[in-house]
Amino acid sequence: MRKMGFLVSWIRLIMDCFSTVSYSFKLNGEVIGNINPSRGLRQGDPLSLYLFLICAYGLSSLLREAQAKGDIYGFKCSRRGPVISHLFFVDDSMLFTGADERNCREIRRVLESYSRVLGRIINYNKSAMCFSPTIPESLSNKLASIVGMNKVECHESYLGLPCFAGRNKRHLFTSIVDRVWKKIKGWGEKLLSIGRKEEAPKRTARSFIWNSLWWGKGLLEKGMRKRVRNGAPIQIYKDNWVPRLRNFKVVSAPVLGNDATVATLFLVSGGWDVQKIKNNFTTLDVEAILKIPIGYKNVKDDLIWHFEGNEIYSVKRG
Repeated sequence: MRKMGFLVSWIRLIMDCFSTVSYSFKLNGEVIGNINPSRGLRQGDPLSLYLFLICAYGLSSLLREAQAKGDIYGFKCSRRGPVISHLFFVDDSMLFTGADERNCREIRRVLESYSRVLGRIINYNKSAMCFSPTIPESLSNKLASIVGMNKVECHESYLGLPCFAGRNKRHLFTSIVDRVWKKIKGWGEKLLSIGRKEEAPKRTARSFIWNSLWWGKGLLEKGMRKRVRNGAPIQIYKDNWVPRLRNFKVVSAPVLGNDATVATLFLVSGGWDVQKIKNNFTTLDVEAILKIPIGYKNVKDDLIWHFEGNEIYSVKRG
């Protein structure tokens, strides 16, 4: 917890929970007994879950440090994707590395270091290693002995999902789709009429589409702003119109009135009313506003995507 930046006073409170914990039992409606465990918190204690996460974070940090030094290698799902050296699922841990002695010795070192810090012995008999089919058996046997784990065939599935995926994704995930349809069919036989059976998948699809559109709307709102032309429809304090990396709204107080428009900041002769802007806006706003090119009195303001040079939204930048 010190490494994670927790205050000493907070750490002391957590450690007090270990040293002062006691348990009683409720028997026939009466609380009896007072047991002081010698090994701290037990499974099921409300605090144990959070301490488990801290411990898991410690193991993750050790693995990421070894990866950063080049001592272990993970794998990539794509050429430009991140390197994955480990995945944690509740109390299950999956480690990925290269099939050579250096990588395996480093994995063993990380696990032993974690075991010493945690004060617990890792049960290697309950752990297993699997290798790519391209690895020779003699090499896989040697590497398994270095780590100290049993060698097993690669699991076909984990938590109901396939562990390996080739090019034929449709065939691979057919079983999952079939299970979902069986569930829907089971619900239909118990609860739904024929019409409702047909409507259930459609309703689910419509819900998914609507949620996706709503999510997309929020994304667009974060990157869209109004481009100043004649400035008449743009409200100074309510609309997104100031070009900067974050927050396209002005941060100044609405001293010109809540409904004031950008057009009121123009000179009759053209150009920004610099003195008016400096008198009524913060320095941050002044610098951003005066960088906006104007002089399009007969052109309507429009919406643009701020994060593209051509001012058009793209999936890549969105």
